[in-house]
Parts: sequence; C-alpha cells; structure tokens
Amino acid sequence: MIRSFEDFDEFCGDDQKLDSSHLSILSNEEISFFRHCLDFDENGFVSKIYFGDLAKAGLNDFQIAEVAALFGIEEKRFKRTYHAFGDAQGNCVYRAYWWCPYDRPRLAESQ
Repeated sequence: MIRSFEDFDEFCGDDQKLDSSHLSILSNEEISFFRHCLDFDENGFVSKIYFGDLAKAGLNDFQIAEVAALFGIEEKRFKRTYHAFGDAQGNCVYRAYWWCPYDRPRLAESQ
C-alpha cells in the first residue's frame, strides 16, 4: 500500500510494479501531476487524490477503483465518495478529485 510520497516514488521507480498497474497508462508528465495532486494525512493515509487523467485516458470506474486500492482506499468507500461527484467522464473537477470524507472538507465546501 502506498502511504507516503516516498512509497509512491518507489512504486513508480519499479518498472514491474508500475507496468502491472493502471498507472502505466500515464505519461511521465501525467504521473508527476498525479503525484503533485496527492496528499497524505499524518497517519499515512491518502486524503486527496486526482483521478481525472486516468478517466480521460480511458480507464473505467472499476479500473480507477483498483488504482485507489493501491492507496488503501477500499472499494466500498471509494464508490460511496467518488460516484457522488459527477458524470463518470473525468470532466468535472468535483468528479475527478477524491477527498477523504472523514476529516477533510471536500473541494466544493472549501470554496
């Protein structure tokens, strides 16, 4: 499970791990942007993650949920929060972001 930026960098630096994940569909620039949009809480759990580039690259919700699982976001929790944001095409920023619903405000609430 990826619990820090260091874990993410190690994962992306391992060709076998990266190639066996859906993140392999992203270019180096897109992976860099994906990393930039990550945030972890003090316990090592992801609190913010951006899926827009994965959706635009053609991944379906099931495949995006598999990427979420790399960060310890279980499928039920992912579906409960991710599907609440929009059109399933990655076109809306509220749809593309996943925010932890427990201790962080969603993007719409913070604006």
